[in-house]
Amino acid sequence: MAQSTKVPYSNGSSGNKINKPWHVSNGDGTIRWLSRVGLSGTMPMRQLREELADVLTRDVFGVWKALLPNETAGSAPTPHDSVDEAKANPSFAISAVATEDNPSMTDFEKGIQKIGILHLDSGLAPYNDHFRYSMKRNVEQKFLMEKYEGSLLEFAPGYLKFGLNREECGIVYWDWAHAAQEAQLIGDFNGWNGPTYRMETNQFGVWRIKISDSDGDPAIPNNSRLTFHFQYSNGVWVDRVPACIKYATVDPSRFAAPYDGVYWEPPPTERYQFKLPRPPKPKAPRIYEVNVEMGGSEPRIDSYREFAHYVLPCIKANNYNTVQLMTVMERSDYASFGYHVTNFFAMSSRSGTPEDFKSLTDKAHSLGLRVLMDVIHSHTDNNITDGLNGFDVGHPSFIRCCS
Repeated sequence: MAQSTKVPYSNGSSGNKINKPWHVSNGDGTIRWLSRVGLSGTMPMRQLREELADVLTRDVFGVWKALLPNETAGSAPTPHDSVDEAKANPSFAISAVATEDNPSMTDFEKGIQKIGILHLDSGLAPYNDHFRYSMKRNVEQKFLMEKYEGSLLEFAPGYLKFGLNREECGIVYWDWAHAAQEAQLIGDFNGWNGPTYRMETNQFGVWRIKISDSDGDPAIPNNSRLTFHFQYSNGVWVDRVPACIKYATVDPSRFAAPYDGVYWEPPPTERYQFKLPRPPKPKAPRIYEVNVEMGGSEPRIDSYREFAHYVLPCIKANNYNTVQLMTVMERSDYASFGYHVTNFFAMSSRSGTPEDFKSLTDKAHSLGLRVLMDVIHSHTDNNITDGLNGFDVGHPSFIRCCS
């Protein structure tokens, strides 16, 4: 009989392993799995992978529905409702459980009185209320997204709207601060004087302002600093880097200086124009993972253009067809290795500007290398001034931060 191999369960924190068997390989193409809820069984590895993939690709509502006991089936779509059906009828997932005037639970409320997973693990009983709350909130938020945005798919690309973007005859800035009482956009462009640049809000706490062009030129110059300036309910004003800023820099002459949000929209003559298309997807990717900042041979931070000139050809020469770039997103703590992000939509300014990064990408394409970027959504810095911690003044836990 083949020797079994125990694989420790990971709780999701890097380097923190729990010595508890997760699955045991039988050595014959099957695994005997031991779940944290006390179930065990045997199935082929391929079948397990397929079932896990099925779970991960279900509609979000369907995943929650899978937790309900069988007798509630029929009050809402099953976990296997297709994505095509969702696109054809965006509101199908909640039509049976919420109404436009009152997105509260009806049949669904009854269903979550008995949550199926609690029958599998009695140790989860103390969290029954939390399960019910999470499931209810999930449906309510999905309802609102579909009512005001059309669908979750249409709601998702918010980065194309939020932040600072060029529109006809001006620059439009959108940001979200649900509990802010008043908001202004201030910066180098207006002498940091906000009263004449007050923003308007809607019922969801989304703030907006349009800065019209001046004599045909953008009122906010490229590469100029700006800040989202808004007021607490107690009357105190605070400054924050716009949440969707595309470029942020820091004054290197000041110790521990916070990052500044920077408006980045170069004129056409200074904008990098891609020369080459993306290489075709390889049948078998050979990926080289590298950190641009420390990818060079000298003990210093490399620039995007230096990396493109010296390092990319070496990667190609070693028969790789894909390069995966680490620590791409901006962070104030260099030692965090890119895992304490401060600005999720900004390229790291330590190695250059967004145009420099475009040049690096174009160089990789010229060598037949596809480019992957590490995007760390689940880690954010604790910083308040230049990060997202406490961004919405009404909710201190606006986003979970790294400790």
